[in-house]
Amino acid sequence: MLTLPDHFDLLLSNIEPEEARAKSAASLPWKVRDYLQSADRIETVDPHSRLAGSYARHVAIKQIKDVDILLLVAATYLEEKPEVVLNDLFSAVRGLAEALDDTGEVVRRRQRRSIQVHLVKHDSDLDIVPAVAQDGIGEPLVIPDRDWSRWVETDPLGYADCLSKLNKAHDGKVVPLVKLLKHWRDVHMERRRPKSYWLECMIYHQVSTGSLETAERSYAEVWCNLLDGLQEEYAPYLDKYNAIPEVRDPTASERYVQAPPQRFYGDS
Repeated sequence: MLTLPDHFDLLLSNIEPEEARAKSAASLPWKVRDYLQSADRIETVDPHSRLAGSYARHVAIKQIKDVDILLLVAATYLEEKPEVVLNDLFSAVRGLAEALDDTGEVVRRRQRRSIQVHLVKHDSDLDIVPAVAQDGIGEPLVIPDRDWSRWVETDPLGYADCLSKLNKAHDGKVVPLVKLLKHWRDVHMERRRPKSYWLECMIYHQVSTGSLETAERSYAEVWCNLLDGLQEEYAPYLDKYNAIPEVRDPTASERYVQAPPQRFYGDS
C-alpha cells in the first residue's frame, strides 16, 4: 500500500513536462539566436540569446507552452524609448516561424515587455524579451517596459542561479516544492491565478529565511508546513481591499516583486 509520501512522489512524477517538449524548449534559443543574429531589423550582441523562465529554472510542469527567451540587444537602444526596440523585434521575427520550419499562419503579439510568436509545429509560444547587459551577462539586465515607457532593471539569470544554489543546499527539495505549488494553483484556482514567478519567490523566502525546514522531512510534511507558512505570512492582506502581497525579490534585498492586481495574477 502506498504511503502519503509515496503519493507525493507519484504526483511529482506525473506533473513533469514531457521529455520531448523539454528538449524542444532547450533547442529553441540557439535557433532563435541564429535567425535574429542575421536579421537586419534588430541589432543583437554576444551571446545573443539565453533560455529563461520555467524551463531554464527546471520548474516547468505538465504542458506549459510558453518558452521565455532573453535576446541580448545593443546598448544603443537605451537611448531610445522602449517602443523602439520592441517594434524592431516585432518586425524582425516576422520570418522566424518559417526559419524554424514551422507551419501555419505567423502569429505575432506585442506584449508589455516582449514579443510573442506562436509556433504551430512546436505547439509553443515564444516570449522573446529584448535585454541590454550593460555590465555583462552575469549582472542585472535592463529591459523595456511599454506600459511604464522606460527601461527597468531585472535579473532573471541571477535569480535562476540563486534558486539553483538554494535547491542544492536543501537536498533538491525546493524545485519540486515550486512544481507542487504551481500544480496546486492550476487545479484549485480557476481565475486570478498568481503568476509562477511570484509563487517561486514566496517559496524562496520561506526556505531561505529558515521559516520552512526541509531536512529529513518528506514532501508531504514539507508541503503542509509550506501552506501553513504562506497562510501566516500573507493572511493580513486578505483583510485589505485590493491589497497586493509584498514578495521580496531574491536578487535584491530592497526590491519587491510587486505589481498592480492585473500584473500579480495571470496564467503563466
